Amino acid sequence: MIKLTKGQAALEFMLTYGWALLVLGALIAGLAYFMPHPKSLLPDKCVFGAITPCLGVQLTDAELIMVLRNSAGQTLYDFNATTIMPKNVKCNVMGLSQADIPVDQRFNITCNNAILGFKDDTRVRILITYKKIRGGLDQTEIGEVYAK
Repeated sequence: MIKLTKGQAALEFMLTYGWALLVLGALIAGLAYFMPHPKSLLPDKCVFGAITPCLGVQLTDAELIMVLRNSAGQTLYDFNATTIMPKNVKCNVMGLSQADIPVDQRFNITCNNAILGFKDDTRVRILITYKKIRGGLDQTEIGEVYAK
């Protein structure tokens, strides 16, 4: 007579502890479903170069507002900003299409969100151009904004 004890032991183990594996699987699935998305836990931030470091960003239904500072050590002339990703939209600098920014001056860049249509978890690239000498060559800097 042949004994089949190995199969019986495996069956008894699954019947005894299988419910715990099912509960553990349901718990992990529930946590994965109800847990907030990791991007929504991150703060809003913007990253620009050393010439115009970003001090803050805010995204509302009407507009995207960035606060920057002129750290060039000289006045920046004909300063303007345009979003280049996802859409090309001209932004206002201190309420103007282009402006002269004095040394160490804080200034706002405002982009119309009605045109851009940003919702949440937004990533935007901003191209800023300026001149270090009035009538000189354009200097460019690309910054990124992450907002929700």
